[in-house]
Amino acid sequence: MLKQENIAIFVVATYGEGEPTDSAVAFHDWLSNKTNSVPSNYLSQVKYATFALGDSKYTTFCKMGKFTDEKLGNFGANKIFDLGIGDDNGDIDNDFESWKQKLLEFLSSKYLDNQSTHAEQSNNAIQYEFNVKEVDETFNDNKQFANNSENHFFESFSVILI
Repeated sequence: MLKQENIAIFVVATYGEGEPTDSAVAFHDWLSNKTNSVPSNYLSQVKYATFALGDSKYTTFCKMGKFTDEKLGNFGANKIFDLGIGDDNGDIDNDFESWKQKLLEFLSSKYLDNQSTHAEQSNNAIQYEFNVKEVDETFNDNKQFANNSENHFFESFSVILI
């Protein structure tokens, strides 16, 4: 049985020279908290893990993911797992798979109720869904979502512990 928890898993890409992707600009601005309108304990009930995507050919490698990982803690969120790093200049798919497997093992050991019977434990499962999309020429033509240097994007990600 799953313990009641508020867990967020962030998969965050860096664009260009360390900028957030177009879809993450508002989130970046909120995390930047330039108006100091967000209290430091605002996310104190949230536990989180972050996987950063980038390309090690850039000096700002995974900057947005690292920024997100740090700033969530500034608002009181509790980091529960090491920052994952995906390098598009290497094997980003393997980087993610390795981090994801370790994360799922951690979540299973930490957040599944250890009081379950052996029969219940053997029926416990981790279900997750995500899609890694290869960027094709049609997608590359839409500059709002991608540029020619991007090879992958994550369509969705969810984890359900049952």
